[in-house]
Amino acid sequence: MANTGVNNTESVLAASVAMTSFRLIQHDQLSPAAPGKVMVLGGAFVDKTLKLTKLPPVGGDAYAEELHTGVGGCALNVAHILRQLNIPHAIQVPIGTGLNATYIEEQLRRDGYGDADLVKPYTSPDTGHDCGLCQCLVDATGERTFIVVPGIENHMEPQWLERAPIEECDLIYLSGFDLNEDNGLVYLQQVQARKRPDCAVYFDAGARVDFINAESRALLFALQPILHLNLLELQLLTGTTDLVAGLNQLTAKTASPVILTLAEQGCLLAQRIGNTALVSARRSQGAIPSFNPKAQPTKAARVKNIFQQAMAQAPSLGFVLKHYPTKACAVVDATGAGDAHSAGLIAALVQGQSIDEGIILGSKLAAKAVGQVGARLTIER
Repeated sequence: MANTGVNNTESVLAASVAMTSFRLIQHDQLSPAAPGKVMVLGGAFVDKTLKLTKLPPVGGDAYAEELHTGVGGCALNVAHILRQLNIPHAIQVPIGTGLNATYIEEQLRRDGYGDADLVKPYTSPDTGHDCGLCQCLVDATGERTFIVVPGIENHMEPQWLERAPIEECDLIYLSGFDLNEDNGLVYLQQVQARKRPDCAVYFDAGARVDFINAESRALLFALQPILHLNLLELQLLTGTTDLVAGLNQLTAKTASPVILTLAEQGCLLAQRIGNTALVSARRSQGAIPSFNPKAQPTKAARVKNIFQQAMAQAPSLGFVLKHYPTKACAVVDATGAGDAHSAGLIAALVQGQSIDEGIILGSKLAAKAVGQVGARLTIER
């Protein structure tokens, strides 16, 4: 990787302020009283959560306890939180034929969604695909392993999105789970052709991000999305296990922020120094990160050395990093934590707030998510 020569403290701090102050272009027109509209695109699954002591070996056996059955899928998990936060949004969920589809449609209608939100392309109950099923296996530590039986959401057609109010929205949410293989172009071509110039794209990578084909990846990055991913997804998307190299690669491809979630270690916010001029210069309180390890507060000082080293190394490669530590909390089930984090970020941004404020809200929601069973977070009022 070439050294950009950007290493003076003044440039780094200025870039850091711009990065953490990132807002949607139309932030002056948005507020908590008048939030923007979100388009949430993606399929729905029946989520079944099973608890077991450990995964059995190949050919082995294990008993499990059924903990939860509900409606899920990354897009629907995000939409469910936005609805509870009173954020205007639209969904466009393909509903197939079969038991899963019936269960999902009944829940979505109870949630208040109607005919305009549901895509029902099949005229006969004997034709077409059912909705998908996701088996989530949770071990004693709260870590989860997914087994997915795909459905209609893997067979998208362009005409199914014709009613989606893409043109009306300030931010469009996409999940990597829905951009697999041929599906990617169906979603991305619709977004590219119909979104407003000031509409942001938010991409939540997902653990099947490596199944997004080259044409779809090129179109995705042409949309300059805000990227949200974890360490595994960073590796799958970039092909490297080197955290700094992976973030360097992604920040070079998008003018928008990259958010890397780190489970109990919080998250990292990254952006290219040359791209931070594209964001609002308005400064958020506490937006300037310290690149001096001795100046870090006590909690940040306990962060693993790899993250401190990454923050120190990034400016010489042309991008900046800020670390957001998180408070320790009991983990019951980690399923849906990333979706909750994304929902908080999106909610803040479409209310005119900075990404700094969004990450803080997202972290609070993620902490709530890991304290419950299942990916569908219910926020107590």
